[in-house]
Amino acid sequence: MIRGSVLPLQRDGLWRLIRQRTGLFERGFRVVAEQIELGTAGLPPVDGLVRDASGAPVLVFATDDRDPSLCARLLAAHAFWTRNADGMSRALPEADLRDGASCRLIVVGVAMRSEAVAAMQRLQLPGLEIVEVDAFRLAGQERIVVRTIAGHIGNPEAAPLDPALRDSARDVFEAVVQFIRRLDAKIRLDGDRFSRRASYEGRLLGDFWYADEAVHALVSGGSSRRIDTDAAMRSVCDHLARRYLQVHGPEDVGAQTDSAHDRVATGEELEVGDGPMQVPAEGLESVRACLLTSKLSQAEREALLDPTFGREVEERTSGG
Repeated sequence: MIRGSVLPLQRDGLWRLIRQRTGLFERGFRVVAEQIELGTAGLPPVDGLVRDASGAPVLVFATDDRDPSLCARLLAAHAFWTRNADGMSRALPEADLRDGASCRLIVVGVAMRSEAVAAMQRLQLPGLEIVEVDAFRLAGQERIVVRTIAGHIGNPEAAPLDPALRDSARDVFEAVVQFIRRLDAKIRLDGDRFSRRASYEGRLLGDFWYADEAVHALVSGGSSRRIDTDAAMRSVCDHLARRYLQVHGPEDVGAQTDSAHDRVATGEELEVGDGPMQVPAEGLESVRACLLTSKLSQAEREALLDPTFGREVEERTSGG
């Protein structure tokens, strides 16, 4: 049975929801302070200070219909933080903020009036993001929906990765995404600035996120692990391919995989796409074919395919 909204409609209740369910808004959020007066004397305080996965500060404002001072709170808090940005990490050692990180502003409301949204947008504050939340109950359990009004928070499409990510972490995300795209163009990728989530026809394949200065992976049905070595990357790709096979359908995929293996073993090129050994535009010729058409090293092929099969293809493609 589905019932109506169970969300608190007032600021204090909405902030409690945000504090308890930070992961709904962005992976890696951690509340470090509440009820902060940042140049807002005479105005309601900032509801919370959150640290994101990269260590950047995020000021969170819960709002309701009885919040006429919202725009004034936003302006005052932004001006205070900008004025004191160089010293805020020292003034708040418990927050463990990254030096020099820009401050983001997030406004969270329920069914906000269009006039209120337009007024916030007219402020043209850098880093301002606006979201609405809604909720329902299903079989006695509360489900929360986050809807993006401005920015990337809660956006169902994959947001750009945060500029503060290290090059090494960005390279890991890129490698994972490329591997997923080679598996099947139909795989859906979404996520926020610090994470990616892969699913196929509504079924979860895996989650990948940035935390503690590294990218972590959790392939459905397995355990989370840190991707900080080539061996870890190969292991994650192997488990991801196996999970894809599982959700894609054993009968269909099994027949395609055997066929591709037989064709390569007899020396026949896989004529798919625009030329030999190209990734199919849609679907899966086979996981083996997909891995072979990708630019994997011999070691990677041996990790993801059986060693004999990998060597056969390497020798044939190199003219041996």
